[in-house]
Amino acid sequence: MKKFRLLIFLLTLSAVLCLRMAVCSAYDTGNHYYLTSNSMVKLGFQPNAITHAVINNYYDDGFQSADDVIDNEIVKLLGKDSLWAAWYGPSYLRNRSKKYLHFDSWAENGVNHMLSGMNLENAWDTLLRNTHKAVKQAESENDVAGFLAVLGMTTHAVQDFYAHSNWTNVMYNDYGNRTWFEVNQSDRLAKTDLKTYTSTEQASDDKDYAGKSAYFDNSYKEAYYATLQWIDLLDNWVSPNFLNNAKTYGANYADAQKEFQLIIDMSTASGHWMGRNADRVSEPTGMPVCDFDLLKFGLMYSQNNNHHEVFLDKWKKYADIVTDPNPVDEVYPMTITIFPRENWVNIDFSRVKQTCDGWGPDTQVDFFPFIDLSDMDIIKNHTGLIKSFDDNRPDFYANIRVGGRLFRTAVEYNTDDTRPTNWSALTPIGNNLSADISMQLMDRDGDIEGDDDECDIEKAEGKKIWVGYGINGVKSFHTDGDEDDCGDGDEASCDFTVSIDQDNTLLPYSQNSKITYALPEKPTVVDEGAFTQNRTYLKASWESKTPVTNYYPIHEYQYRVRGTGYTLVDWTSAGLSTSMQIPVQLGSGEYFVDIRAKNFAGFSEIASSDGIRTDITPPQCPVITEMFQTNPEDYGFLYPNSVKMTVKSEDYGVGIEKYNIKFRDSHTGDNMYEVTLPGGDVLDTTLVDLPLKNGVYNVTVTATDKFGNTSPPYTDFVQLNLYDTTKPPCALNATAVGYSNSVLITWGNSYDPESGIFQYNVGVGDTPETATWYNGGKATSYEVKGEDLQSQKFWVKVINGFSLESISETLNNISSSNKPSTPRLIDITTPEKIEVRTPKLGDPIQREDIFNKGITNILKESIVEILKNDAIQADTRIIVNGR
Repeated sequence: MKKFRLLIFLLTLSAVLCLRMAVCSAYDTGNHYYLTSNSMVKLGFQPNAITHAVINNYYDDGFQSADDVIDNEIVKLLGKDSLWAAWYGPSYLRNRSKKYLHFDSWAENGVNHMLSGMNLENAWDTLLRNTHKAVKQAESENDVAGFLAVLGMTTHAVQDFYAHSNWTNVMYNDYGNRTWFEVNQSDRLAKTDLKTYTSTEQASDDKDYAGKSAYFDNSYKEAYYATLQWIDLLDNWVSPNFLNNAKTYGANYADAQKEFQLIIDMSTASGHWMGRNADRVSEPTGMPVCDFDLLKFGLMYSQNNNHHEVFLDKWKKYADIVTDPNPVDEVYPMTITIFPRENWVNIDFSRVKQTCDGWGPDTQVDFFPFIDLSDMDIIKNHTGLIKSFDDNRPDFYANIRVGGRLFRTAVEYNTDDTRPTNWSALTPIGNNLSADISMQLMDRDGDIEGDDDECDIEKAEGKKIWVGYGINGVKSFHTDGDEDDCGDGDEASCDFTVSIDQDNTLLPYSQNSKITYALPEKPTVVDEGAFTQNRTYLKASWESKTPVTNYYPIHEYQYRVRGTGYTLVDWTSAGLSTSMQIPVQLGSGEYFVDIRAKNFAGFSEIASSDGIRTDITPPQCPVITEMFQTNPEDYGFLYPNSVKMTVKSEDYGVGIEKYNIKFRDSHTGDNMYEVTLPGGDVLDTTLVDLPLKNGVYNVTVTATDKFGNTSPPYTDFVQLNLYDTTKPPCALNATAVGYSNSVLITWGNSYDPESGIFQYNVGVGDTPETATWYNGGKATSYEVKGEDLQSQKFWVKVINGFSLESISETLNNISSSNKPSTPRLIDITTPEKIEVRTPKLGDPIQREDIFNKGITNILKESIVEILKNDAIQADTRIIVNGR
């Protein structure tokens, strides 16, 4: 039973892998391998270094598919999900792999965010920044294997751009074969139909396997040149000594070869090596049928414990940096090599057929050590996932060598007559117009450790491999093996076409071997002026031009805010904005806004604003240097009782805006007089017609700057001997209105040109001498409260600044009434009439007559609202004529 559960787990794993691989369309594992390995060979990397890079290239797809296995219900039921989750690291890293390492998976919630324009520019920029950071970290730690891991995983992303976009479709007619880096940004942005495809889109003619369309072949070639450029770029980011160690890396050789071989075998057994396998069909359950070899490879992979620490952990460590969605500022040098275009050998199979009808060596499949045949019968009867084991058709695949370099195809299962769609070889051969080509057809045996059978494809006895020399132009071939022997080494025939594509023209501007992208020009920066009253932000605008020699216009602006000798806000991206309100907490001092412009070549020189000041420091405490009372004859009768003052203060920030002066009674501390005057370093003023009495006064002065900062107060005293011989005039128009429990006395303002009006008092009593006096201050009304006030007499006293008094005549004009505690109201007895109740008016009036009674506009609006309501209560009332 234990073996049975293990097989179920592997069946699930293989089913998930097959299903995942079946929908993925673009560069398969084999395409990524040949693009990466061909490029690394050309740039001088040794086999073991290439193997390490290719393993990490493959992991990009493995991590993208990991969730399909981990989240599978059967895998969880068997308790294997935690094991796979541990291998593949945290879920956020698996999700990042899907999004940032494939260019086809930038879709979120069904929306593809990589349709055109700056989205693609930002994706490349993010990849460049993060890759540079990862490469430099690997170098700083002398981690050669880490550098190869970064190289492998990022070349996968670069290659997938051409596989998962319509770059070739859109660009070819205008620019021919050029990589992303060989078309300037403005031309790219002008292509509004440039976009990438999500991993589930299948309707693009630039995807899938070689031979489907010319677009695939062209995009594959550009992916090759782009891979060369990318690896060359990474090579230039590290020291020559470190790079040499990476190219000749030889550690973990055995483990790397074992891991790499398992990857190839799993990919080949699943038909997922060089493109989708059209002959892979599904059982009625809808699950794809995967060869049991895939299960064996899966088991061997899971038992290859060395790959966990040596390979997977490297990938996880550096993929965490490469896929960071918030890349840090990285200055990545951008010197791009223009690699000359080469000629290519293109081989496509049109048919492969078994030429012997006898039973070959595959009459039974060796499933050891998984399960015995009785267990297999159980699976066969209950799962419906396995085809008949009586099938004795060959499982064809091909080995193709071009110039000695091996190209391996995926397997065609259980058929003796197939027309493969994914058997091809597309490889550069320099400027040659011929190549040595050999072909070997194989019949896969069921045992992973067994030897596969080689099929005869040449009639000559003992000659099983087809070999061609000096192939030139386009040629079609048919081979037909010797039929004498139907045992080991069954014969087969095949039809294929070999062509050499001449693609060795150089780009128009590639007479120089490298393109060095120029930096943007130094920006110009303008802030909001010499001073700012804002404490929480600074405003600035800027502009930078791009040199004519620069293929990449400005990609980003960044700002920084500095004080004198320190940084307040470190470098922050402003995107492509050329003005900004920068949030910042400002103190006193001078601040500068720095701006730098960035393109793929790096940052421009830093430009600074001319400085802007702000101030939270109050002015210095002012000083009264002069203060005395002026003589009346100096001003005549117009301005008596005046004080001349001279005040000085300093503010080292934005200057003094105003002075505040207060006169307080030196005995009581009461504020007797206050005035605010314009600022300046010196205040020289004369305060005239002071409404003060004789006495000693404390004079307090404060200074306030333009930002509202107020100085500490300065206090001095002055003795005032006010000059006045004339009583003030009596209160004007004094009247008294009495109510049941109070009397309201009102009067008009008086004016005393000599010493001013100091205050008003109200008296109640029979005579002014016996009256009770109340301090009314400087108001012009006072309410006396009490019972039975109608029999009392009232006076209003006016006191000037020299303490001279005038008392009004007795106020006997007192009306007896009840002071209303609530407004007088109008009763509405019918919808058409209302009743107005006042002390003097109580007759019913028509609705239309109300507005003729002197009611204010506000009261009119209230009445209108009342009259609009048909459900008014009968006792509703309103004020009329102010009562």
